[in-house]
Amino acid sequence: MNQLKKILQQFLAIFNHHSSETYQQNGLQITEKNGLFEVGLTNQILEEVGEISFIKSPDLNDQINQGDQLLDVEGGKVVETFPAPTNGKIVALNSAIIDHPNNLSEQSQQWLVTIKSN
Repeated sequence: MNQLKKILQQFLAIFNHHSSETYQQNGLQITEKNGLFEVGLTNQILEEVGEISFIKSPDLNDQINQGDQLLDVEGGKVVETFPAPTNGKIVALNSAIIDHPNNLSEQSQQWLVTIKSN
């Protein structure tokens, strides 16, 4: 029985280490895994904003605090500002989308920035 318990504990440790959680907050879709927060826009926001013409994000390696301005998104219908979901450092930018926001679509669920949590 102890052997089975030990194997189960090891499995759960591995599973929890590699599992991710995806949730929506303030118009952002966030996938959190191992202290990294991959951030994109929800389908609802994409519908509200319309065709996106401009996205402003922090620069790579910038430090950001939870609640600080993370993204400015300008579209045909509205301009929206989105807050950072966590404190941390910008470790990745999806330049293909940020530089060409018309590539972003509801079907793609593409990320825009990745934050490494402090």
